[in-house]
Parts: sequence; structure tokens; C-alpha cells
Amino acid sequence: MKRHYYNGAHIMLNGDKLRFLRVTHGIRQKDMADWCAMSPRYVSGIERNEYSPSKEIYDAWLNCCYGDGEPIKRSENRHGSPPKEKK
Repeated sequence: MKRHYYNGAHIMLNGDKLRFLRVTHGIRQKDMADWCAMSPRYVSGIERNEYSPSKEIYDAWLNCCYGDGEPIKRSENRHGSPPKEKK
């Protein structure tokens, strides 16, 4: 994935632009949340500029929009425990 740099620093799009990308590519908040391993509420907060995504989440967001890479794998469920193994 091509990243944008300005004088060596990573430049991040703000929430409005991230929302624009998501909507333009026809991605629902729930689908973005699943791809980035976060809650739909956190997606909404990022888009309202209430939260700043980590670099990992930001890159996953762009990858989701452009169909590049793999989704982030959830290492824990919402209750903080490891995922249960299927029998």
C-alpha cells in the first residue's frame, strides 16, 4: 500500500475524510469495524474526530477501502478473554 509522507512524517486523514472514503467505497460502519477488529461505536467516534486511530487501525481502514491486505485478527473477544477454540 502506498503511504503518504510529508518531510518524513506519516500524514493521517481526519475523520471526515475517513468517513468519505468509507461511504464512497460502499462500506458500512459494521463492516469497517469487523475489518479493523473494533466496535462500530469506535468507527463512529473516529469519523466524528472524537478518537484518533492507531497507525495499525488507520492502515487497516485504508486497506479495507481499497480492498488491499487482510483484516486485523481479533486476539480477544469483547470481554477481554481469548477466543474459544472450536471443537
